[in-house]
Amino acid sequence: MHRMKKSFTLVEILGAVSIFMVGILTLSGLIAYQIYGAKTSTNRVIAAYLAQEGIEIIRNIRDTNWLKNQNWDINIGATTDYRLDYKSRKFPDTNYSSCNPLRFDGQFYNCSQGSKTIFSRKVSVSKGTDKMEITSTVYWKERGITHSFSVKEILFNWKP
Repeated sequence: MHRMKKSFTLVEILGAVSIFMVGILTLSGLIAYQIYGAKTSTNRVIAAYLAQEGIEIIRNIRDTNWLKNQNWDINIGATTDYRLDYKSRKFPDTNYSSCNPLRFDGQFYNCSQGSKTIFSRKVSVSKGTDKMEITSTVYWKERGITHSFSVKEILFNWKP
């Protein structure tokens, strides 16, 4: 009797290879997307930190005024679109007016030392009689898209 050999045809092999390649390409695409997502998440966390730091710098100037028994809002001018450094002791601070982009010295983000980063910070202050509204916005560009993260805070003159 004639026995038939079982083997794969060329069409079956090409079909199996095609399915395998589609799986590999899909998997590599998902991995690339996850890596991009992780980088974007990291940048959002850094931006949130830098935006909050902008608020804290103004709060520190206000608190220092109180400790020196000065007017609560002395050294804080009402201005918009201003960049500042964590070392600022007044606002606006002409020492750091050209802080774009922020630099990173391995420990701190600042205006003068370290390597340039992708982040820029703008702080604006709007003053009333017993309160001031502060907006701190951090901008960065990633893959051709400009992102931003903003924080707003109202500080009050609560000290008698």
